[in-house]
Amino acid sequence: MDGQEVQVPTELDARVETIRISVANQLGISSHRIKLAAGADALNNERTLRECGLEADAVVSVIVLPPLYGALGRAGIAAPGEVMAAKMELHDALAQAGKLTPIHS
Repeated sequence: MDGQEVQVPTELDARVETIRISVANQLGISSHRIKLAAGADALNNERTLRECGLEADAVVSVIVLPPLYGALGRAGIAAPGEVMAAKMELHDALAQAGKLTPIHS
């Protein structure tokens, strides 16, 4: 989110999903908004760190997705990446055109 580092001590036989949830808890956001990557490769949530080819003291990058991913994930909806990208582009275009109205609760 802002270049901060999060340390998650774990075993190489831990599932990526477990690490993802731990990182999300430390950041105070939904785990649906977290993707983990090693180098240029996204890590598969169903695999262990070892199965992903990671070794002790490996550094994993955390990609924080927009809040919409969290809301959709909690609702059990998995929108394709292209749909989400198009939605974000539309939102940005509407914001630049001054067509968005803030919602106050």
